[in-house]
Amino acid sequence: NNEIGGKLPSALGVMTRLKALYLTANNVTGPIPTALGLMSSLKELKLEENLLTGSIPTEMVLLTALVDLQLQRNNLVGTISPTVIGSLRLLDTLRLAENNFSSTIPTEIGLLSLLEELKLHRNKLVGPMPSEIGLLNVLNDFACHENELTGTLPTELGLLTALEYEFRIDTNNFTGPIPSEIASLTNLGRLRMGENQLTGTILSTFGLLHPTLNRLELQSNFLTGSIPEELGLLTLLSDLRLHANN
Repeated sequence: NNEIGGKLPSALGVMTRLKALYLTANNVTGPIPTALGLMSSLKELKLEENLLTGSIPTEMVLLTALVDLQLQRNNLVGTISPTVIGSLRLLDTLRLAENNFSSTIPTEIGLLSLLEELKLHRNKLVGPMPSEIGLLNVLNDFACHENELTGTLPTELGLLTALEYEFRIDTNNFTGPIPSEIASLTNLGRLRMGENQLTGTILSTFGLLHPTLNRLELQSNFLTGSIPEELGLLTLLSDLRLHANN
């Protein structure tokens, strides 16, 4: 956390043995230089909390050793490149939140089989939740809230049984019922689905989440019916939000 400013020099690309580049919380401006794609040994790239602009350069497909990519809290725009995402097969952490990305979530996200943390919130992402997210079988933490995502939630979300910290999709435009498969996420701590356009009833099988669930948010949807008695099994629950439904 310094106050380093200016643009990232293209000369960084000659550092082909560099394994980690941390520039978190500075005042770095301008685009991400395409020359970063030459840093073939890079495992950790942390450029979050700067003033970066432009898009993710396609040359980043060459960073196949990358394990941790953190670009959140910048002013990046454009697409989350399917080609780039599909090439970074060793990623365990991907943070692209709090930018101005305006694409869909690429289906290639499902190729990141080692991914443990995925942060896409506070962008302008559109389109559906890709069912391929269900392939991320070691994912521990997922957030895509405060976007413009639409469509129904895929049943494949029930395959994310390694989720422990949070599954957060609130403040989007998702429609349709809550998939019953969500009840398979029995290690989950926080389930936050409020402020969408979800319909149907509150699942009685939410009671199966009792070993770990401490926060359940379903507010500001179009849910109907009664509150299931099975919610009483959620003895660790400290925050329950069901207001502004039908």
